[in-house]
Amino acid sequence: MFFSYLFVISCLAFLILLATVEIRKRYFRVEAIAALDNFASNTLFIAPTPESISEKREQVSSSSKSNPDEYNNYAYINDVKTYAFESRDQLLEIIDKEKKMLVAINAHKILNATDQTRDIINNNIGYADGVGAVMALKQKGLNSIKIPGCEIWLDLIAKYETSKTFYFVGGKDEVINKVIEQLKEDYPQINIVGYRNGYLKEGDEERLLADIEEKKPDVVFVAQGSPRQELLMMKMQEVHKAIYQGLGGSFDVYTGTVERAPEMWVNMKMEWLYRWIKEPQLRTRRNLELFKFFGYLALFIF
Repeated sequence: MFFSYLFVISCLAFLILLATVEIRKRYFRVEAIAALDNFASNTLFIAPTPESISEKREQVSSSSKSNPDEYNNYAYINDVKTYAFESRDQLLEIIDKEKKMLVAINAHKILNATDQTRDIINNNIGYADGVGAVMALKQKGLNSIKIPGCEIWLDLIAKYETSKTFYFVGGKDEVINKVIEQLKEDYPQINIVGYRNGYLKEGDEERLLADIEEKKPDVVFVAQGSPRQELLMMKMQEVHKAIYQGLGGSFDVYTGTVERAPEMWVNMKMEWLYRWIKEPQLRTRRNLELFKFFGYLALFIF
């Protein structure tokens, strides 16, 4: 009996959510946004005003007119510039031309964006690495696929194995050594000009930047977690222009140290739930933010 009541309540809640979305689509009211400002100001996310949204749209339009050759298929989500790519090849083509930093965008980064992280992302190339980012882009009329960061770096290597040089930073010594060993097996012609662990002690950062400046790699991967990896890559960009990508825990996934969600979960767009089940203590607080994110999405706040 209890589960019957629970099922009915869940169905009603879902129907209410659908009704809310439909109402917001047809009768968007600025007053509703204003009413939520007080709530949003006490959370990790500050909702943009309709004026700021209009301003961002004008900026996009202006950018498109002044730079006809620039890729302008992007939108601002909580003032985080997120590009919409319809294929991985499209992303690879753009990054080769731009020589910028690739930043994975998901619900967590959008909700917890600061002026500093926005500045880094908005001056580089943020791509949709999570279902939440894909849905937010679609809500703004942009079609985008989800591009997992733990996969696209290998696509980069596969495409440029024989034509570019690579540099790797991240993980413990045993992890980075295993990554390099496995890469040489999987990509026999790869040209690795340098690598080191991701634990930088006093003086290590200066030596790393000097090594990057001297060896001038074409592609640099940094696996330290956000925002630490983005801050380090920003310093690297100042001494050498190249393709940069933050990888978070991708080295652990690549070497099999951490198990990725089975393909079935990934295809159902439920990878976040699989991780939650596997690592409840680590993932609970972060995943609870997803419900807040989708709540904002349902109310068309972004």
